[in-house]
Amino acid sequence: MRYLLVTGELARGYVLRYAKLSGENFDVTSVPFPVAALLSPKNIINHLRKIDVKRYDMILIPGLIRWNAKIVEDAVGIPTYKGPKDAADLPVIAEYLKKGGKLSYTKPACELVGIESTKDFIKEYNKYVKKDMAELKKGEYIKVRNLFISKKLPIRIMAEIVDAPKRTKNELLKIASQYIKNGADIIDIGMVAGEDHSKDIPSIINEIRRISDVPLSIDTLSENEIISAVEAGIDIIVSLDRSLIKSIHDVVKNNVCVIIPYDYSENYFPEEPDDRVREMEENIRLARKYGIKKFLADLIVNPIHTPSLLKSIVSFYKFSIRNPDIQLFAGIGNVTELIDSDSHGVNALLVGLASELGVSILLTTEASDKTQGSVKEVSTAVKMMYMAKKKKVYPKNLGIDLFVIKEKRMKRFEYTEYPKNKVITVQNKTIPDYDKAGFFKIWIDWDKKRICAMHFNWKDFRNPDVVICGYSATDIYLEIIERGLISEHTHAAYIGKELEKAEIALKINRSYIQDSPLF
Repeated sequence: MRYLLVTGELARGYVLRYAKLSGENFDVTSVPFPVAALLSPKNIINHLRKIDVKRYDMILIPGLIRWNAKIVEDAVGIPTYKGPKDAADLPVIAEYLKKGGKLSYTKPACELVGIESTKDFIKEYNKYVKKDMAELKKGEYIKVRNLFISKKLPIRIMAEIVDAPKRTKNELLKIASQYIKNGADIIDIGMVAGEDHSKDIPSIINEIRRISDVPLSIDTLSENEIISAVEAGIDIIVSLDRSLIKSIHDVVKNNVCVIIPYDYSENYFPEEPDDRVREMEENIRLARKYGIKKFLADLIVNPIHTPSLLKSIVSFYKFSIRNPDIQLFAGIGNVTELIDSDSHGVNALLVGLASELGVSILLTTEASDKTQGSVKEVSTAVKMMYMAKKKKVYPKNLGIDLFVIKEKRMKRFEYTEYPKNKVITVQNKTIPDYDKAGFFKIWIDWDKKRICAMHFNWKDFRNPDVVICGYSATDIYLEIIERGLISEHTHAAYIGKELEKAEIALKINRSYIQDSPLF
């Protein structure tokens, strides 16, 4: 296959560089117009009619162009599609085309490759899961409602609603729905430490059951709350120490229970791995003696240095070696919450460790602003680690990722040929006082995940003329222009800058305050 890449004059050198790096038969032609993204169909068609295009199998026009590439195809008679938005993606596009990938008249090639690679990943992921499900044998899994829990399957995600009794019904439903949408397999009802809310538990369970039939768990060490939850139809008990096993074994023996290596009545909380493993094995022996058959072992994941994340991992490892047939449970929320670092990287690493240890259920939560999105992050990481484990490869280049701020490949576009004597360096410029057409207040509507721009005229500072809301900066500023709400170039530039900041903040779940820097 031979391809012709169409670009503008300013980007020619940049496109040539990545065309060569791609290793594919890419020729480059530049239309006599500076900016590739602003090329019109007429510009391109007139230029291509001066070239022998018949020797090419396909033409790629710039991905940033807004119009349909079929216009060019119809005019010159050669299949024409949108290429990538950035020429740095040409090597990836080349690999995609070698594998028989199809391009689009309307969607940039880079977006199409991303969508297709994710689709391929999910298809392959589901294939592996289906095969592993079919090969499960008795004793290798625990079934809760319609959910199978097993070391041989992807890790199941339990998402905790923190302090559930203090939530309104609407809050409970909103959080549970969001968790399920983002990949939670089990909803955990987190109780309030030191308080007895056993009377509230039935209504909490009933409310969540209204929206979903996923398994429900209760996170408490209160005997009264556990009894209330069992009577109300709870599926999983998190957690049982030695004293609870002794006192309420008859109540919970038909439930799935998470057993911990503690004895609160004796204030016994072993920290050393060998002690923790011995206590866990003793508590499991006791649970089996009292007829508790469905359980998972939680060796407890401690935060870093308090007392030790490393000792926790060692405890899990030693226990799993000695007891390979017992399902493991791990709560990673404390580690993510108690470290000042972006959660997606921390969650990815913790899920990777859990995958190596053979953990069957991971408990996470979104208790603070900095850990919002953790359920989705853990869900993505679980899929990555499961596929890496099945294929015996690194968890990279699989088709999904957890990049949020940093990039896998930096794209460094620079103009290297320009008159150096015409460079003007500016700083500390003063913005004009006001635009006679009025002013805007911009904010993010976090409930609806959208950006809003509220316009005022100078005669009434309290009552806005209009509030324009949307999901992209482009949609909003185009509407602002159409309505004639801006009359000064500097104001237009300012509004564009602020709207783009708001859109970035929305995408990365970061605070947006008008006139304040994002970072």
